[in-house]
Amino acid sequence: MNRSMTLGIAMLAGAAVGAAAVQGLHAQAKPKAYLVTEIEVLGVAAADAYGALVRPTQTAAGGRVSRMFPV
Repeated sequence: MNRSMTLGIAMLAGAAVGAAAVQGLHAQAKPKAYLVTEIEVLGVAAADAYGALVRPTQTAAGGRVSRMFPV
């Protein structure tokens, strides 16, 4: 093989290895999501019923509730 063909093949192989490494790094990243809300409860019974339905879905998805002020 001549020198330019060897160099071309080496560059192509390097690009392929680099692309595979970048894809591997992107696949490992876990995106984070934050939701910050402020609510005013007008109906305590309705809020309790809603919370009982929503809380299992949130915890199944890895969510958690953090309160700044005691309820």
